[in-house]
Amino acid sequence: MSKFKTGVLLINLGTPDSPSVADVRKYLREFLMDARVIDIPCWLRFLFVNFVIVPFRAPKSAKVIKNCGCRKALH
Repeated sequence: MSKFKTGVLLINLGTPDSPSVADVRKYLREFLMDARVIDIPCWLRFLFVNFVIVPFRAPKSAKVIKNCGCRKALH
């Protein structure tokens, strides 16, 4: 049996201002451009976030937020 215990830390890192695609896009950019979130060189992170993740993820996430009633947690 291991001497070490494993734990899980859950942290709320914020939410978009509204469930609109524009606000979700803004939130994702602010969150994902943090070097502590995606630990790669800044220029590569910029390209990856703005041209791969955000264009595809923002509309999908906005739809989920609108449909699940999560907007109550936004404000």
